[in-house]
Amino acid sequence: MQGMNIMLSGIRVCLLMLIVLLMTPWEVLAFDIDTHKTVGGMDVYIGVIPAEVIQGRGLSKEARMHGGAQQGRNQYHLVVALFDAKNGVRISNAQITANIARLGLGGSTKILERMKVNDAVTFGNYFALHGNASYRIRLKLDVPGKVVTEVLFEIRSTER
Repeated sequence: MQGMNIMLSGIRVCLLMLIVLLMTPWEVLAFDIDTHKTVGGMDVYIGVIPAEVIQGRGLSKEARMHGGAQQGRNQYHLVVALFDAKNGVRISNAQITANIARLGLGGSTKILERMKVNDAVTFGNYFALHGNASYRIRLKLDVPGKVVTEVLFEIRSTER
């Protein structure tokens, strides 16, 4: 039951972030993205949010996280949430590295930092993504007690 409450809390955080995103009239990229995969006994959820949404809402603590985003309209925040696939309990002690690259290129690799919002732990960092391109998001998931696992997401961005 505790696992279900934790998962519902995480869903509420994601819904709040989605509402903020939908209420923001930014000229941003639209993404065709598969946001969930199950791998290595874990449910992996991702989201890509314009940095302007975080910084433009007066959320000073959130705007400064990860050292803040670089200036420019092509900055996005990748957020990852992990859950145990068997019982739905949120995984909060992972070490996650993300590489985001246009297809065929090396891209940018960063450690995703642990974030706690409303008692729900997620992991994230800022990345530069430029319009009308396909990207691969490769996550390396290092969770104590589990085999180090990689998962690949593909996204397609288009200018709106």
